[in-house]
Amino acid sequence: MADDTPSTTDDLQLRMLAEGFYLQALDQVTHTGMNSPSRLPGWTRKHVAMHVIANADAFMRLIEWARTGRENPMYPSRAARDAEIEQLAASTADGDVSTMAHEASEELTQALSSMNDEAWSALVRTGQGEDTAASFIPWARARECFVHALDLNIGYTALDFPTAAADRIFAELIDHWKKTQTRANFLFHVTDRDDLSDWHIDIPGTEKNETDFSTPVEVTGEFNELLQYAIGRGWPASGRQDDAKGGSGTATPEDLPTPPPWV
Repeated sequence: MADDTPSTTDDLQLRMLAEGFYLQALDQVTHTGMNSPSRLPGWTRKHVAMHVIANADAFMRLIEWARTGRENPMYPSRAARDAEIEQLAASTADGDVSTMAHEASEELTQALSSMNDEAWSALVRTGQGEDTAASFIPWARARECFVHALDLNIGYTALDFPTAAADRIFAELIDHWKKTQTRANFLFHVTDRDDLSDWHIDIPGTEKNETDFSTPVEVTGEFNELLQYAIGRGWPASGRQDDAKGGSGTATPEDLPTPPPWV
């Protein structure tokens, strides 16, 4: 995977690309379709949309923190975040969701444009409670938009993610498994990346999950297909059957074991 450290300018551009990807997906959801299930258990598509809107507001609070020095966390707590999403999903008219999403995206763009070098280097706190420079915000928002476009469950897949985004999400996923001491053991046969043709990810851990990783779980596919599977969003439908892809043996992509949890 690419290891060049991206600049804030690169991340701002990637964030704009991700916002467009997500909004294009959301705009295809009909008013009645807002209440159909998303990829996330217990959430409708409207829940996903409200979460992404609330996430933009949360990042704007961090931007204010970085610019003024006055502490302004993303959310008071995880419980408060979840309650806000439920309240928004219950109170927002189906026909207003897309407009609200576009407005939130535009407001975030304006807020990001107000940042200078000093503000980008100011310490703020992530939703996971980690102190970090505010320059993390554009990429964090990009990741949010790319992944939740899949969660809208209208057929968008990680096959459309740019390489820069796919590489970073996969690297962060593996880092998350390591930090949380989550057991994982995969042998990925990557069909479109010579540098990762046989990629063994073996992470010892104390946190158990649904899958037995005593031996490697072998999976064949393109890098972005493997990414979508590994982040728990299923195997992307490509519109064509390819018996060479998926799990080893007779398993199809749909038969693959559950990967370790992610955020």
